[in-house]
Amino acid sequence: MCDYEFVSSTLTPLRGRFYSPRYPSSYPKNIRCSYRFRARLKERIRVLFEEIALQKGDLSCINRADLIRVHDGRGTTAPSIAVLCNHGAEIEVLSTGADLYVEFVANSDWPGQGFKAIFQFQPLDDSPPSLEVDKVAPGAVTGTPRYSVIGPAVSATMRKKICDPEGIEGVKLEFIKASSMLLHVWWLIGALSFTLGALRAKEMGEGKASSCDNVFNSDLTKTGIVTSPGYPNPYPARAYCRYEFQGRGKERVQVIFQEFHLHDIYTDPKECDGIDSLLAYVLIDGKMEKIDAFCGSMTPRPLMSNGPKLSLEFNGIVSSRHVRGFRATYSFTENFGITTGRQLPEYPCAFVFNSNETRNGTFASPNYPGYYPRDTECHYFFNGQPKERVHLHFHYFDVEGVLPCGAASASDFVEFSNYMARDRKYSRHCGQLKEFDVDSDGKFFRVTFKSNERLDGTGFNASYVFYDEEDNFTVKPTQGHASTCKGPAVMFLVLQLVFRIHLQA
Repeated sequence: MCDYEFVSSTLTPLRGRFYSPRYPSSYPKNIRCSYRFRARLKERIRVLFEEIALQKGDLSCINRADLIRVHDGRGTTAPSIAVLCNHGAEIEVLSTGADLYVEFVANSDWPGQGFKAIFQFQPLDDSPPSLEVDKVAPGAVTGTPRYSVIGPAVSATMRKKICDPEGIEGVKLEFIKASSMLLHVWWLIGALSFTLGALRAKEMGEGKASSCDNVFNSDLTKTGIVTSPGYPNPYPARAYCRYEFQGRGKERVQVIFQEFHLHDIYTDPKECDGIDSLLAYVLIDGKMEKIDAFCGSMTPRPLMSNGPKLSLEFNGIVSSRHVRGFRATYSFTENFGITTGRQLPEYPCAFVFNSNETRNGTFASPNYPGYYPRDTECHYFFNGQPKERVHLHFHYFDVEGVLPCGAASASDFVEFSNYMARDRKYSRHCGQLKEFDVDSDGKFFRVTFKSNERLDGTGFNASYVFYDEEDNFTVKPTQGHASTCKGPAVMFLVLQLVFRIHLQA
């Protein structure tokens, strides 16, 4: 057992580091460590996992013996906001309130290197500050250990509070103001051109503020409306706006567009370069990276972040009196855009479907029909009554990847199992597939969706129905990515009728 407690007070550092036992050497087998963080009133905890090196591969965390589980509260009974396994870097979590509990469990025969992380007690009403801290020797835990530790390699240290020199920040601020004024003078003197407009938008995106920047924090509101400047009137030329969204806990930011009409001089722009556009960024490996670009007049699909942060950047280079800009609703959601089933608190994204609650229904990937978020793992558990089975029919399937949907091809995937553990009867499913069916062997069935940080797709949409074993409705074992249904013709027609009725409802 190795348990630590970090308490925010006037006598302790506001930030520090913590590590897995023996880091950067391999952690021991069969261990369990806890890291409990307790903030003061009107504070929350921000944790950044700089490096995670547990078991190799891309297996679902539900099948891993070594993992990190982050609870949004005082202990293991609090809801999970992150379950981390395999390898990763620059993964950030933010507590909802004043308590956070990190649990590290390692039961594999081949331990990995472990993890190193930064913690910070952050005021609720402040913008997220930097998590940079002084260099600490690996193998140390900053804070005060409350319980015994494993071996001398895991120790606790105390350090002085770190403060940024105000003078340097003042110089940076004056430099930014001066640069902004020079840019405005240049634009008043120079002639309007697409090239200069694009350059200005790029420069503004590197940190310079504009008059229409907006920050939306889930502490203040969970949903609202975001528009281009001047909407519903045409937006001005040379408009540049940034929209920053900051959630907490397991929240994801979802943006659904109601209207989208930007000035477009091309008939079919692909990358939206050099024209009026709206760009979307999420946090990947510690950096805000572009995941999509929207331009023209085609309404974008729903958009969802891979974590509690999302940034939109609007570049209105030219404009026109015939365009209205855009209007969208945003929401900080914990259900990943999945509206069916009952969400379970034990996982960041898990939903249960019980036959004693409903015999048939639908389920879909996160944010469907929009692109699913990156670095996301969701589970769908189907529980029938004794002597019941569940039949799944996938109406639509578009999950980024190539066969055999493994780590070598960096594929996202959907897997099926009659157990909580892996089931070798079913192969992974990925790519763009035609409609197919899957049946359980018993009353329990699990579907797991897993995406990485690379590319994304529009996911899947499926129906389910529970049926009795004595109805003699059987399905051949899956071969490749499809199943062939056999059984009495009457039962087959009944099931098809159920699907059609549900889709039309």
